[in-house]
Amino acid sequence: MKNADMGRQTAAALGLLLALCFAPPSANAERDPVANDYDLLSSWHGVWSGVLEDAPVALDPSPNVRFIVEPGANDKDGCLTWRSEYILNGVVDGVKDYQLCRQSDHHYRLEEGGGVFLNISVFGDDLYSAFALTESEIALFTHTHREGDVIVQDIYSTKGADEPVSGLSSFIGVKRQRVILERAGEQ
Repeated sequence: MKNADMGRQTAAALGLLLALCFAPPSANAERDPVANDYDLLSSWHGVWSGVLEDAPVALDPSPNVRFIVEPGANDKDGCLTWRSEYILNGVVDGVKDYQLCRQSDHHYRLEEGGGVFLNISVFGDDLYSAFALTESEIALFTHTHREGDVIVQDIYSTKGADEPVSGLSSFIGVKRQRVILERAGEQ
């Protein structure tokens, strides 16, 4: 593709993105939980369970996952516990225990420990995050979506596919982890 064509496509994509970002509010604006509740993730509170899947190479065995979102953003300085427990053969094999802290209306930071924070953007019932492991040249993109009593979380691992051209870097997917969680109880 010629640089001029790539430039026009990039400009068109940027124009579309700006149009979407600055579009007038929809009829669903009154449903914005921020207007009614400081804890944007209150509908996520509880205990969820599912099975972790890996692609293209399946895990053997695939661990069960218990995901816990504790209340707390209203009374713990805007932070709540965000924990994943990985269970093999009925035994907890690993735990990822984080603090998810609200930074602004639709922006959270996930404390990984050791001074590492990941930015999380919240759009309704969707959470997005992207980060890079610079030493291994791997970028990860996460999307977590809650619909009623089901949460689907996808984590995509990517690596650079080509040398950057005209300021554009392309990535290729190398792995996807997915867990489909169903509400298993209240927290």
